[in-house]
Order: sequence, then structure tokens, then C-alpha cells
Amino acid sequence: MKKKLFAILLSIVMVVGLLPATALAAEPTVYDIWVDGVQVTSENKDNLFSGTVSYDPTTHTLSLNNATLDSDTMSDYGIKTTIPSTLKIRLTGTNSITRTDPGGGVGIYLNYSNSVEITGDGTLVINVIGENYDGISTGADVKISDKARVIINSEGGLGIAGRMVEIDGATVDSTGLYAGIDAHWLKIINGADVTLKATQDGRNGAYIRKDQEGNGGDIELAASNVKATSYYPGLYAAGNLTVNGGKVNCTSTADGAIWAKGNILIKGGAKVTADGKFPMGCNGTFTVEEAEIDAKNTNENNIPAIFDECVPVIADGYHLNYAKAVDSEGTVIDLLSSGTQYFALYKNVHFITKAVYPVSFVVTPVGLTNVVVKVNGQEVTGSVSLEAGTYPVEVTADNCKAYTGNITITADAATHTQTVAMTYLPADYT
Repeated sequence: MKKKLFAILLSIVMVVGLLPATALAAEPTVYDIWVDGVQVTSENKDNLFSGTVSYDPTTHTLSLNNATLDSDTMSDYGIKTTIPSTLKIRLTGTNSITRTDPGGGVGIYLNYSNSVEITGDGTLVINVIGENYDGISTGADVKISDKARVIINSEGGLGIAGRMVEIDGATVDSTGLYAGIDAHWLKIINGADVTLKATQDGRNGAYIRKDQEGNGGDIELAASNVKATSYYPGLYAAGNLTVNGGKVNCTSTADGAIWAKGNILIKGGAKVTADGKFPMGCNGTFTVEEAEIDAKNTNENNIPAIFDECVPVIADGYHLNYAKAVDSEGTVIDLLSSGTQYFALYKNVHFITKAVYPVSFVVTPVGLTNVVVKVNGQEVTGSVSLEAGTYPVEVTADNCKAYTGNITITADAATHTQTVAMTYLPADYT
């Protein structure tokens, strides 16, 4: 009996020894992400494409380090994913995705519900020539931040297509046949440097539209440098457009350079230049706080630079510091004394607004008579509206030495009440 049992065990050991090693090894984990046609797995994730690409499945981070992804024959997509999470792409060095097949190819393609975040201090250049194919395409959100630099050229599609596109402090140069960016919301903030261009007639540099539920359509630009060029408005917002600081330069070769179907608000010292064939403006209200606006119309016909149904209104607490216009005959006209009523009449309107603060004066001792306060040589009664800056002040009163000095006004409310202490003249006993 013992011999029989031993023989059975020996047979089992021999059979196991004859099995191929792969039959006993664990199958690699596959991830729903493909890079240049190669699906990422637990075996290759740390060393894709000679070590220039790696993937961390825990954080869903794809790292590109001087990677070149240009294998059209293997995949229509440079990077494709359907992972149930946000894909994070970290850039180091100079990276590129190239799709030269005229039949199609997307630089970065994500499932409709997947977002992508691009970070790092490297560069990514995406070149796509396929008809109706995009540089970056998702139905969810696209965020480019950190010091990342992304350059896109989509000859037959959109540069960037997404729901919310946010560029935070990064550098982006996106050119598409139909638009540099096509989305429901656009946010460019924190010192970003962005250039957008559409190459086909009848298109926009940034085309920001509402979603199917009627939400969105808004553009928010803050403390950044933005350039947009296209046939129709370089910046088009189906909702509202807000510019808070920074520089914005828009050009339209056949229409108004900037257009919003909602409201426009320009503030924070923003410098906005609009150059088009028809007026810039909106269907709502056009409000200006502190800003510099230079609206130009290059049309041969005598067409104003600003739409006459949304004449800019200077918000309370701000005033015109500079305002000049150029009429159809090239005559320069000073508008500073006429307020906003003529802004929509001329082919070129350049104006600067500044914040002003109500400054009042308290003269002591109490009870002085015939007190006269002058600021910049102009007599002040009650309070005076002043921009931030330093001003000469003169104060006189009966039986007092004349006071001369300077005051400095800032946004700090403490500087908006100025106290002047007068000194009595010596008694005249003669």
C-alpha cells in the first residue's frame, strides 16, 4: 500500500515538472491605457519605450520623459485611456506625439467621462493632421498647470476639446482647424501664457458654448497673457466674459475680435486690445472697472470699434484717466471730458480707467475759521475723489500758519481720511 501511494505522488510530481513555467506564473495585470498602440501592464509599466514612459496605476500618473510617440501604424491614438479616473500626465524634458495618418489619429484621447491633468516642467508637442481629429479630446475636463508647456497643431480638427478647460500658470499654444479650444467653460489664470488660433474661415480661436442643459459658455481670464486669432471673434463666449488683470490681445480677420452673448466685465488693471473688421462687444452689459482698452476696427468702411448697443459703462468707484478716439478720417479726438457717451462712434477707441477713492480732510484744532483746503492747487469742499498716488496739499485758516505738504493715497481705507494739524500764529501784542 505504501509503495502504491508513493508511486502516485511521484507521478504527480513528474507531471507538474513537465508543465510549462508560464502555466504556473501569475497573469500580468492589464490597465485600460494605451501608449502609442501598446497597452500598459504590470510588467511593462515601469519601462515603456526605452524607459521614456512609465505608469503608476496607484495615482493614475503617466510620466513622459523625453518620449517620442509617433507610431501611426500601431494606433490611431498617441495616448488613449478608459480608466475610471482622472489621467495625470507628468512632463519632463521634451516630448512629442505625432499622428501623420490623413485618415485619423488623436494626440490624447480619453473616454467621454474621463478628465486629464497635465503637469510638470517639461514640454509636449502634439501634431495631428487627420481630418476631424483633435490634439486633446475628452468629454470631461482638461487641466494644464504647473510649468508645463503644451504646443498643439491640429490641421483637421480641434486643438483642445473638453467640457472645462483650465490653464493654470502653464504655457499653451493651441492651433486647430476649427478652434484652438472648444469647450463649455474656459479658465486661464495665475500667469498663464496662452495663444489660440483657428485656421479655417468662420471659426473662433476659443469657442466656448453652453452645454445641452444650457449651462456654461463662460470665459474667465485672470492675471494671464492671452492671444487669440481667427476669422470670427478670437474669443467667443456664449455666456459671460470676465478679464481680471493680465493682457488680452484678440484679432478677427472678418468680424468683431471679442464677443459674448452674455455680459463683459474687465477689471483688475487688465490691458485688452481688440482688432477686427466689425465691433467688439456683447448682448448684455459691458462694465469696466480699472482697465486699459484699445479697440480698433480695420474695416475700410466707417464701422465703430465697439458695438453701440453695449457701450462700456465705468463702474462706481472708477473714472476715466485717459480717453482718445480716431474717427474714419484719422482725426484724433480727446474724449476725456465727454465720458462714455461717444465710445461707440469711432473706429478706434483707446481709454484707461483708474480706481478713485473718496478722500476727506480733518483740520485741527477744532473751531478754526475760514479753512481752505487745496489738493493739486484745486480747492476741496467736503471730500475729493483721488486715484492712488501722492498729491501736494495746501491748507490755510485764520490766525494759523499756512500748511504745505504731501499726502499718499492707496487702496488702504486708512489713507482716505487725512488729518492736518495747523499751528497758530504768535500773538501780536503791538
